[in-house]
Amino acid sequence: MLVDVDNKIYIPVFIKNYRIVGCVDSGSDITIMHMNLFTKIFSNTSILMTSDIPFFNTFSEHSVQVKGMIKPLVKLAYDHPGITVPMYIINDIPGSPSLLLGNDLLKLGMVTLAYTGIENDPYPEIIFNYPIRHQCTVYFEPHTELYTCETRCKLGPYEMKDVEFILPKASPVIRTDHILITSQEWDTISILPARSDLEFVTDHDRYYATGRVVNLSDQTIDCHIKGKFELINNYDVIKIDENNKGRLTRALELHPLGREILMTKDQARINLPLFTVNHISQIEGNEMSVSDLDYADAIMSKEPTYEGEAIIDPEIIDPTGIDLPTVIHSTASEAIDLNAYSEEIRPFIKEIFIDKYPSVVSLHSLDAGNLSLTLGYTQLRLREGEMLPRAKRIFHISPSDQRHLDDICELLIKWGYIMRSPMEPDGSHLYGMSAYLVPRSKPNCLGRLIVDFSPVNQLIQSPPSVIPEISATLQFLQGKALYTSLDLRYAYLALRIDEASRKLTTFITPSGSYRWLALPTGAANSPAHFTDACNRILHYEPVYDDEGNLVYESKNVVKQKRDVLEH
Repeated sequence: MLVDVDNKIYIPVFIKNYRIVGCVDSGSDITIMHMNLFTKIFSNTSILMTSDIPFFNTFSEHSVQVKGMIKPLVKLAYDHPGITVPMYIINDIPGSPSLLLGNDLLKLGMVTLAYTGIENDPYPEIIFNYPIRHQCTVYFEPHTELYTCETRCKLGPYEMKDVEFILPKASPVIRTDHILITSQEWDTISILPARSDLEFVTDHDRYYATGRVVNLSDQTIDCHIKGKFELINNYDVIKIDENNKGRLTRALELHPLGREILMTKDQARINLPLFTVNHISQIEGNEMSVSDLDYADAIMSKEPTYEGEAIIDPEIIDPTGIDLPTVIHSTASEAIDLNAYSEEIRPFIKEIFIDKYPSVVSLHSLDAGNLSLTLGYTQLRLREGEMLPRAKRIFHISPSDQRHLDDICELLIKWGYIMRSPMEPDGSHLYGMSAYLVPRSKPNCLGRLIVDFSPVNQLIQSPPSVIPEISATLQFLQGKALYTSLDLRYAYLALRIDEASRKLTTFITPSGSYRWLALPTGAANSPAHFTDACNRILHYEPVYDDEGNLVYESKNVVKQKRDVLEH
């Protein structure tokens, strides 16, 4: 039997005459409702009782707080007598069902759950045997399609029209919701953002909404369109006209206009000029709070203090840190296995990388080269008015781990990536960031060196570089056939920092104090500095004088001129 693992089982239920689609999950012991859905159904929130379960754990071992409990009458149809079931209210969790019908409801209803249909395309069947026998309407759909909508329309050249959109039968909406319909991508016929209420059509067993579409070509188009929608019940609606100019101005001050980046379909025939971007900033995390007082931009009147212990999550153990190379080659010919290449390619590999340019071949995993020979030194500077924190926290480790940590530091010194901190008149060599030896997730593997730069990260100036966003970058790869991949592990080590920057990278181990000579991976602004270096490598070339020497436009900064590579 073949079952689509992405499909979930949904059934419609009725609470206070509201039709609600819930996700059936026999693996959940309790029935759960999101707080946002609860406030939409129950105008009197005082009915929320104290829960007998303060917390529960998800399958991913995350603890979720229960805000309260209700015991509503859940009907399976308008004329169904209903079942009273405890329902636990939690804060909204993005990406999870707003109503989860758990095993407690299935037990109370003495449910029979089975699959029917044909062997290669089974369909779930749910029958409640209590208080009366009732066969539920079942929707077996992927959760990724719940917030989509579709329509079919015919538009003339450059015509704009309001059309009806069909929502999936299992869409998690109720009749009082308002939604915003938008486009998933730029196409010949695209969807303009449109706010709409909902109308439930009983004969079709689904909701309908109204959206606006536009033909961006000079031809008549008859096609099927698929868009997406989001709930906007809590948004203020301001009509754009002269009478609301003041309200609009105040709203824009608090909520500046933003543009969603959409992919353009390959076959799109668009004859109108559209605003496009090819560089956007990547935002880490799902939420970004805006505050008028950002301590990262403030000038501190005195030294900041740092307390508590550093939190090292399991996610950072493998992708970060410095560990010892397992293989070290002595020459380029030893590092390159010519037998791994076909016979017609071997002569070229040998001529280029062994005979002519052996210095570009990496001899071990930490051998990142030295881009600063042509780009100049990278500069790390404190923000104006800031002072270097006087942090001094040493984490003592076992003798065997200490020997391994010392080996890592000695090799980094040998290869010119770090140095022992020289004595400073102000005693700054006695203070630095904490260094850890973190065990790897794989058994019987030696630990990695990780330096906690969090106390100094928010004090360092950030360069005006834009971090490429993956989805926007992939848009420009459409229609291409050949690609080149680069393993940029430890690539930051290829950028050397100037002497004034080294004091900011001081770290302390039980064996002593060290400073980085290369750009450290833990510094918050290292990705921006590396992005700037890549931009200069790809689009610029260094300027040489008549004698072949590099020309510096300022101390440690090589002068460059535009020279875009053509591929």
